[in-house]
Amino acid sequence: MIKITRLITNQIIIGYTQQNNETVTIKNPYVVIPEAQGIQMYPFDEAIIGNVLESIDISLLNILYSTPAGTLMKDTYLEHKTGIEIPKLILG
Repeated sequence: MIKITRLITNQIIIGYTQQNNETVTIKNPYVVIPEAQGIQMYPFDEAIIGNVLESIDISLLNILYSTPAGTLMKDTYLEHKTGIEIPKLILG
């Protein structure tokens, strides 16, 4: 399931998330940066380590919450990850 996870450091991470006994594993993690114009997403620590991480494990002690991502966040994440724009359904 694609979830948003907020760490005790206030960092926000989105990705395919699974909780284990003492850790949360996030596959294809992206950091989420809220801005006045909206949100930005980048592969987690890619600029620092020079490659994209397949997954990260985070201790439950370092997590404030992990919750399912809403449709807009999920679509934005998938667009960033795949480069494919997801069509928006317009009702009216």
